[in-house]
Amino acid sequence: MFADSTTTAVPLDLNVWYVMAQSLEIPAWCWNSQGKFLWSNALFQENHLNQVETERLWQGISQGSPHKIRVFLRDEAGIPHAHDVAMRCIASAPADASTNRWLLIAYPVLYRNHPFEVLNHHLISTLREKNGLVAELQRTTSQLTSIIAVQSQLVQVELDLDRFAHLVIERLCELTSAHSAAIMLLENQTLNTIASCGLETTALQFPLTGTLAEHCLHSGQLVFSSNVDLDFRVQRHWLPTDAGSLLMAPVFHSGKAVGVVRLTSARHQLFSTHDQQTLLLMAGMLGSALAHQQDFELSSRLIDQRTHALHELQQEIQRREQTEQILMRTMERTQAILETSHEGFLSFDAQLNITGLNAEAALMLGADKAALMGASLGHQILQDPFLSRLRLGITQFRKHGRWPWLKRRMELTLQRRHGLSFVAEVSFSATGSQEQPEFHAFLHDITHRKRAEELLMQQQQMLRSITDNLPAVVAYLDMEGRYRYVNEHARRLLTTGNTSLEGQPALQLLGPSAPKPISLCLQQAQEEGLSRTEASLPTQAGSRRFEFRCIAQRNLDGVVEGFHLIAWDIEERWQEELRLREAATRDTLTGALNRQGFLQELDTALNLHPAPRHALLYLDLDTFKMINDVHGHFMGDEVLQVFTGRLRMCVREGDAIGRIGGDEFLVLLRHVEHLRTAERIANDILSAMREPWSIQGTNLTMTTSIGLTLHRQNESAPDLIARADEALYQAKAAGRNTFCRL
Repeated sequence: MFADSTTTAVPLDLNVWYVMAQSLEIPAWCWNSQGKFLWSNALFQENHLNQVETERLWQGISQGSPHKIRVFLRDEAGIPHAHDVAMRCIASAPADASTNRWLLIAYPVLYRNHPFEVLNHHLISTLREKNGLVAELQRTTSQLTSIIAVQSQLVQVELDLDRFAHLVIERLCELTSAHSAAIMLLENQTLNTIASCGLETTALQFPLTGTLAEHCLHSGQLVFSSNVDLDFRVQRHWLPTDAGSLLMAPVFHSGKAVGVVRLTSARHQLFSTHDQQTLLLMAGMLGSALAHQQDFELSSRLIDQRTHALHELQQEIQRREQTEQILMRTMERTQAILETSHEGFLSFDAQLNITGLNAEAALMLGADKAALMGASLGHQILQDPFLSRLRLGITQFRKHGRWPWLKRRMELTLQRRHGLSFVAEVSFSATGSQEQPEFHAFLHDITHRKRAEELLMQQQQMLRSITDNLPAVVAYLDMEGRYRYVNEHARRLLTTGNTSLEGQPALQLLGPSAPKPISLCLQQAQEEGLSRTEASLPTQAGSRRFEFRCIAQRNLDGVVEGFHLIAWDIEERWQEELRLREAATRDTLTGALNRQGFLQELDTALNLHPAPRHALLYLDLDTFKMINDVHGHFMGDEVLQVFTGRLRMCVREGDAIGRIGGDEFLVLLRHVEHLRTAERIANDILSAMREPWSIQGTNLTMTTSIGLTLHRQNESAPDLIARADEALYQAKAAGRNTFCRL
């Protein structure tokens, strides 16, 4: 089946090898890279090989020995038979040797020697197996002796948990096949590492949920993983980088699993029974140490608690003495503060009799302190209905322990002894028990403040009345641009009905053309304090032009809090300015743009970015001078008007017509993509001017000459006009009544 003895993997699918092995009439089986049995054909079972023969085969694979090794396979009756075993790697990965698969096929050896040679080979193999068991027993005995010695050492340090844990870890690494070990105790669903050795990870805390440690704690038994890379229960990033397998045992304290002891090996293997027993023994010793430590700590805490309690009792006696002294000083200080306070203070009992007051309260009530002590508040100090409500509140307090007036400020009108009244801001509090309460009141005379508030209210009402009747929009905006005050004139002008403007965003209510200039005005006012602008607003009477003034409102720190907005209706003045501006740029005879207006339009069109392509026509009437000389200037004026009208009919909407002097005209053709468009318009103008003219009953024949040119990139207006003039000159030289292009 194998062509040669090389170990290179044959490029066949594993399923093909399996099918081929099943068809063989000699034993065949497959091992993985750790020597674990995977599958076989019907002529081979695992018990056909003893441990010695298995180790010989695996050693041959590991060391690259000749790939035919003679071994003895037992039959069903246990009788050994010599076989030559051929081995072949049927699957391999250069980057990961752990995925290799080995196919082994046993060929029976037909001996010519005496059968005793076979028996002798079997006896030697059996003797080797027994020697191996004896050696294993000796190793186990040695390890048990070491464990007993370790127990003696651990007893000496069991009250020092940290030292105890580190000693357990060190002995585990010595007594087992593990490369590293760690002890982790559970705290709030987190495992905290208290001791580690070997190549353990440097992390000190591990989450418990979903891990192999959680399974170990819940089951209370040993758990293991022979290949941590393939075990989904293992959180690989919490293990040493070279970990291949692990073994974990729970640590019990008071019958509850409180942590784990973990062993890890760099190889993919199953830990031996000795390793498992050693780990369980060490985990049990660690649990006992935890119990001893808890008992020791409990006794220490009891002693500390009693000592601490005695110490606290002594301190409490000292504190009480100090508190009494502080209380006396506090009472004296409070009394001094009350006596010198500008606030009135008085105390009274449940019968409304005054039990104490300071000098300011006596001054407010217009009598001496001695005369007021013991006096009733119901005697010319408090009047109904407040007096009745006060008695009802005291009754409720004594019954339920509650009174809505407590710790609240309220304004009351009180009477002085000589009959004058004053307004005071009063706050009540209560001390003592419900059966024998004592009530206290702080009094603040606010008579002058109330009068100032009334005067301020009158002034505000007067100012509102003035602003409501001003023929202007007056408003106040906060920093968010919302109306906080709007006068009546603004309400009538900007809204219908009783719609409220307060709280509304001002810029959204002023129409599409107003927000930008007003926003700039507000920004300038915030920087400079005052600014002005103009904008059109939609009103109940239609769109009207307003002049706005924005004034910044600053607080005492100079920070802008809002804006005063004042707007005057300037619609008539604005319309007049528009009319004058229009008259300044229009030819009064023809209605076309005059020289100044046309040059402005041309400059604006040429300065657009990105600049579109435009065309310019330069025209004059061919026989206009003769008409003026023969028929007079009035006839000439009408000819210019008719010429302008026909010219408007030939150009497009958006094109500009300008009369720059006498009978000379310029036409700006905007956005001309092709030259033929400008030529077509020039031909239309020539055709329109050739039509008969009838002015004041006189039939005239009138033609025009046209110079046409296209705007060049970055060309100025004067240069463009000069080129159009040159083209006009060429048209006249060509016989007039035509156009030339330059």
